[in-house]
Amino acid sequence: EEIEQALIAQETEKIAEEERLAIEMEEQRQAELAEAEEQRLAEIVENEADELESIKATEEALKDLRQRLEREGAKSSDVQISLMWNNYNDLDLHVVCPSGERIHGGNRESACGGELDVDANVRPETKKPVENVVWPEGKAPGGTYKAYVHHYKKHKKRRSRDPTKFKVVCNAGGEILEYEGEITNGDPIMLICEFTIDDPETRAANAANAQERLAALNSGEWDGSEPSNDAQVVGSPDILSDLLDED
Repeated sequence: EEIEQALIAQETEKIAEEERLAIEMEEQRQAELAEAEEQRLAEIVENEADELESIKATEEALKDLRQRLEREGAKSSDVQISLMWNNYNDLDLHVVCPSGERIHGGNRESACGGELDVDANVRPETKKPVENVVWPEGKAPGGTYKAYVHHYKKHKKRRSRDPTKFKVVCNAGGEILEYEGEITNGDPIMLICEFTIDDPETRAANAANAQERLAALNSGEWDGSEPSNDAQVVGSPDILSDLLDED
């Protein structure tokens, strides 16, 4: 009986030690994650001036993006930022909302309704990955948005090379721009672009005004020659969604 009690005591002590070690390992992991997050924030502040030069999105880029978004079942709307690259490495898209909240793999939904609905290559699964941050149609708050790319991990198993070239396609209320760059694992997080949009009510009013002018132009009631100080908008700001609806 004494031997049995001693064995039970030893087993209990062993279990307690394993639990203690597990707690220590988790605390260390959380501390490392917090340190990495702090580093990302510092890099964001440091690199705010290094915005990439934009070009108007090409048909080729939009077609490629459409195919990848369809494959992943991703959403699309009038305010949307998408990241594409062509190897198995794990790049991450970060978007800072007007409130200052940051959407990324560790915070996939923001208080203002933004969502990272596709997070690619956490494991090396595809050579044509896409990441996508989107707001519900017409609901994105007014203000300034900033998009960043971070090279989180270079997957050695697939022998993916660096630097990794990428494209970011940004739909800012109907103005669709394309950005190209390259990044290597270990580089600081890279500022890609920033844009400012009006509040949802103003955007809706501008879109309605544009539709009215288009209808008047088509009917001959307006010849298009009248001077106007209205903000320049497009008839259908959700161009990416329109593309997804096409056959």
